[in-house]
Amino acid sequence: MALRIMLTLFIAFASSSSALAQGSIFGAVSNSDNSAPPDGRLSFFGYLNGTDEEIRIVTSDGAGYDAGFWFDDFQNFLTGSPGIPYDYHFCNVANGESSHLTGLIPDNSFQEESVQLGPAAWPPPPSNITAEDLSPPEVKVSWRGAPGSSYHIYRRNASSNGPFFRLDNPSGDLSDPGISDTFFVDTPTSGSSEYVYLVIAEDSSGRYSPVIAIAGCGDTDNSGSVDIDDIIF
Repeated sequence: MALRIMLTLFIAFASSSSALAQGSIFGAVSNSDNSAPPDGRLSFFGYLNGTDEEIRIVTSDGAGYDAGFWFDDFQNFLTGSPGIPYDYHFCNVANGESSHLTGLIPDNSFQEESVQLGPAAWPPPPSNITAEDLSPPEVKVSWRGAPGSSYHIYRRNASSNGPFFRLDNPSGDLSDPGISDTFFVDTPTSGSSEYVYLVIAEDSSGRYSPVIAIAGCGDTDNSGSVDIDDIIF
């Protein structure tokens, strides 16, 4: 059976829970002019303990943005406990503003943290993301890059809408800027036949790109050929 793959493209954008993590984090999001970003235009991703071995994005179960407010749930991280640091990177793809929120996981059920966006420069986003089913179980993920950018690669099983896990550096060492190539060959070992990938661009200043596109790829009709479907905001 042909390997089925789904790819989520980061352009700098079974849920599991842990009894060790605490409750929800939420707050208002404002542009520099104090207006709210439009729905569907705010992207964010978060990670814990100073590593991106596990990340959650705005569309993960328990996370989101609606009518000027963002939210996530620490309980949906696999690696978390009160007192460890968290990081969230926010980008408004409508006006180019962004923000970086940091803090410590509190020992309470609800934590309010509002976000003020401001002007920022992003690295050029990956584009034309594709996947090729090589000799099973290898998957070649490719994209169009830009000079000066490196890339973090993440994966989760398609049956999950929870965290993604870094592949190019599984320990999530943020001092490692990722790969400079514009392709990555993955060798999944989970036994699943369908996956979701993220590709995040990083520039030489350590800034990340936002998520503004989702690309689906897979032999959905078992024809033996790979079909690409891009959904752009």
